[in-house]
Amino acid sequence: MSGEEKSAEPDNGLVAKKSPWWFGLRSPWLYLMVVVILVVIGVGLIIYTKHQDNNNPKVQALPFNVVMQQSQSLTNISQYAAAETLLRNYLNTDPSQNNKRDAYVQLATIYTNASDYRTAISYYQQANSIDKTPHLDTTEGLAYAYQQMGDKTQSIHYYKQAISILQGMHNPYLQSVVQNMQYQLSQLQGGA
Repeated sequence: MSGEEKSAEPDNGLVAKKSPWWFGLRSPWLYLMVVVILVVIGVGLIIYTKHQDNNNPKVQALPFNVVMQQSQSLTNISQYAAAETLLRNYLNTDPSQNNKRDAYVQLATIYTNASDYRTAISYYQQANSIDKTPHLDTTEGLAYAYQQMGDKTQSIHYYKQAISILQGMHNPYLQSVVQNMQYQLSQLQGGA
């Protein structure tokens, strides 16, 4: 052989690329260190986020329409406690209380669906106390809740009020609702 040493690699005209330095570190300790670093970063982010939430309670506040949709969905699948908690949290975090009446009506609906009519009536009455104008949702809800509790006098009173509201709307599409309420009223009056 001459003074030149031949390379063990074949000469195919391509330049061999050198691997990055970290490819040579295949130690389990390296992987453990990477995992530990990622865990520390994750814990730091969690602590930072919790700190931000404690300093600013509005971070977690949802818009009312989202709260209502989620509450209705939870109520539909009989998750009454979760729906109630969602609405109560909203009522506690919304300083303007703009949607307080609607939140009380939704709470009343939750309790009506859970067959807790006494609590439902309480929430319907709270909704009525916010706006003195009779609303169909509260009067119909009160009529039904009192009917389920066996209080015919109160039920008749609120069914008459609900029918009056419906007839004042002059909407022919609501005629079947009026007829249904009139039927309920006649059943109550017939047995009263």
